Amino acid sequence: MESTVSPAISVIVTSFNAETTLARTLDSILGQTFVDLELLVVDDGSSDGTTGIVRDYTLKDRRVRLVEAEHLGVAAARQKGIDLANGAFTIFVDADDWIEPTMLEELYNQAGQECADIVICDIRVIRRNSVETDRQAPESRSGKELIPALFGKLHGSLCNKLIRKSCYTQGSIAFLPGLNCCEDLLVVLRMMESNPVVAYVGKPLYNYDKTRDSITNQWIEVPVREKVRFLDEAAPIADRNGAEQAFDNYTARLAYNALFASRTACPNYRKLLLKYKNRILSSNLPAYKKWLIRMYLLNLRLPLRGIKMKRIRNKRNG
Repeated sequence: MESTVSPAISVIVTSFNAETTLARTLDSILGQTFVDLELLVVDDGSSDGTTGIVRDYTLKDRRVRLVEAEHLGVAAARQKGIDLANGAFTIFVDADDWIEPTMLEELYNQAGQECADIVICDIRVIRRNSVETDRQAPESRSGKELIPALFGKLHGSLCNKLIRKSCYTQGSIAFLPGLNCCEDLLVVLRMMESNPVVAYVGKPLYNYDKTRDSITNQWIEVPVREKVRFLDEAAPIADRNGAEQAFDNYTARLAYNALFASRTACPNYRKLLLKYKNRILSSNLPAYKKWLIRMYLLNLRLPLRGIKMKRIRNKRNG
């Protein structure tokens, strides 16, 4: 039975210029075996045909709501979706991905069976040359105990997690304004500090489309700056919850990837990451990678072309 007043699940899609993929996303949500849902599409100031597509869907299915917003970034768009959600549970779906027909039903039923606040499922990762299942099995039902894993094998994504809305409201959990990179991971980390009950469905029910990713995965100044802002917010959470080593490893991986950003696109790279030098050197990153990072932090430029070309070849091979 459909419910437009207080549905069981609010599905939130934030979209910006997503006209080429949005219909696939919306069809996968509206075609769910679980029908007691509302679909909020927060259009973050699109300049293409995105808004018109969503308006058409509102005419075809009363569960669809269009929320038009200025282009303020994904964090503000996600927060608007949470603020307007009426469901007992919430989940996000990115506008270029899609979900399996039974995803919501399976996650919702698992939440009921285990009295869970958060239910996680596996992710199917679709690349140009491969399709892989990213297993996301949590090692504990205790949210606090999963904080170290969120800096490692567990995704911080909100798209493979059905979350009781009270996890946001009772914990005063909100997206950090202006943080448009790792904004979801920060929210999940803050949420886990309240120690929610976590359950798991061991199936790849979420399809993550990476076929349009740039082969070189180039960084630009804004993501580097925002990733460091994320580190500033996440470090205290890690330190309070016994995740110092996991955080150091995460920071070191971030720093190593940032080595391959254009120096003109990221002129403040050293200044941004220098304060994390000791944590990077305390990580379990291979010694040669830590040496490269240290040399860059000391402003000693090193030839990275050979390493960079190897990374590109690895990406081409899947």
